[in-house]
Amino acid sequence: MTNAISGFAAIDMALQRMAGILAVQRFADIAVGGRVPSKFRLHSMGLTQADAARISDQMQLYGSFVDGWFGKKRVRRINIEKWENIELRDKFIVAVDKWSRRAVQRNDIGNLSLWMTTWYGRVIVHFRSFVAVAWNKQLLYGIAAADRETFAAYSLASLF
Repeated sequence: MTNAISGFAAIDMALQRMAGILAVQRFADIAVGGRVPSKFRLHSMGLTQADAARISDQMQLYGSFVDGWFGKKRVRRINIEKWENIELRDKFIVAVDKWSRRAVQRNDIGNLSLWMTTWYGRVIVHFRSFVAVAWNKQLLYGIAAADRETFAAYSLASLF
C-alpha cells in the first residue's frame, strides 16, 4: 500500500522495464558479435555458454535490427514468438527477468537474508534494510563475479 501511495510502485515498474530492455539489447549485442558475459554471470541468470550461443543464433535468425549510434546495431524486435526452441525461449525470458531484478534495487523482503526476517533481525536492520539488500545484492555479487563488468561498474560509480 505504501508503494502504491508514494508512487514508488510505478517508478519501480518503469525501472524494471528499462533494465529488461537493456538486458535484451545486451543479448542482441552478443548476437551481432559482442562479448559473451562470464560464466558466473550466465550461471546467475540460469544460462550456460551453449544457451547464450543458441540465444544469439535465434536472435540473428528472427530478430530485426536497425543502425544505432557509432555503427552499433540496435534491436528493433526479437520476435520471440517465432523462436523454434520453446525451452530456450523460456530460459531467455527467465534470464532477462533475473538480470533486470538484479539491476534494479528494491526494498523487498524476498531480497533479505533469512536472519533479517526474524524479529531480532527486523529490529537490527529496521531502517537499514535497503542498505543490507544492496550489500548482498550488489556488492557481494560483484565481488563474487570479479570480472571486467564489475570493475567498470564500480569505477564509474566511484567516479560519479
